Amino acid sequence: MLFKTISLADPSYFSLFIGKRLLKKDIRKMSGNIPIYSANVNRPVGFTQESNIKDFSKNYILWGIDGNFVFRVIENGTLFATTDHCGCIEIRDSNVIPEYLLYALYSVKDKYGFDRTLRASLQNMRTIEVNVPIDNNGAFDVVTQERIAKGYTLIEEIKSKALSDIRRISGIKLTIPQETRVKNERLVDLFDIHLGNAKYNRRYFNSHKGSYPVYSGQTKNSGEIAKIDTYDYDTEGLTWTIDGYAGRVFYRKGKFSLTTHCGLLVIKKQYLSKLSYEFLAYLLDNILPSYAVGEGNRRLKKAHISKINIDIPIDDNGEYDFQQQQNIAKVYKTTDSIKENIIRQLNRVIETNILVSS
Repeated sequence: MLFKTISLADPSYFSLFIGKRLLKKDIRKMSGNIPIYSANVNRPVGFTQESNIKDFSKNYILWGIDGNFVFRVIENGTLFATTDHCGCIEIRDSNVIPEYLLYALYSVKDKYGFDRTLRASLQNMRTIEVNVPIDNNGAFDVVTQERIAKGYTLIEEIKSKALSDIRRISGIKLTIPQETRVKNERLVDLFDIHLGNAKYNRRYFNSHKGSYPVYSGQTKNSGEIAKIDTYDYDTEGLTWTIDGYAGRVFYRKGKFSLTTHCGLLVIKKQYLSKLSYEFLAYLLDNILPSYAVGEGNRRLKKAHISKINIDIPIDDNGEYDFQQQQNIAKVYKTTDSIKENIIRQLNRVIETNILVSS
């Protein structure tokens, strides 16, 4: 397959520009049926009656200047407007297929490194070069471009479906079987609740390196953020994340410390032989996130935990049924394993890329 390397800065093929500056208060006052695109090129920020763009006879590709380097094709004849947070690539050569150019731009994304730390400004975008298929006469090969673009579109549709399935599977919540006899209890009656220490930060971690884990509000690496030379707790318990992915629960045992971004639940002494940490870890990990409050960076503080009740399986005598808790925990564990395996396979689909080379 033959290719020709062309630059986005070449005026014989492209014209690059950004929109005009619009404030949110001004956009809110506008009305009309022409969508206005900004940093999010897939969702308009408003609508207007007049566009900053005059020629809609060409195909365009939009890109978000501030964000994760996302593109969108706008077919000729489609009216739209842009802000100064949205860039436009006007395709001047009709033999450059917009859907293929979309694929080509995504294929060089990592090479140029545009993301939230390197802005996709006009100057930076003009440095991009892409390979376009050509025929034996050196002309752009429209048929090959369309074939590659069709394959790319199909892969993206499959990825989108896989991502939707991951969200749906991740959202499946495990509950106690309806036929199980339960007793509704307050968390504060079952657990002693502890909070982390504000002294734990990067500076402290760097000057107190050791072998004891420090757990934080992150979920990667099972919540471990550092290892230090001392510990605050030597116990069995459950930590929950206070902010970020608020409400995620992890089982802990041994010597460790906590930052202020997570808390610790330790079963009260009188219930140690009656309550299963394994059961409670699965149960709370499923229900606590729904109690998080706020927008964006949601939080689940000690005050919120104190108001939460949970159902504990009981036997015919009304006592906590430890064996039933263990049985339910086994079901939780098996189900989680199946979910993780499916999600792992779906992520492999999402990571699939089409590679075209000469």
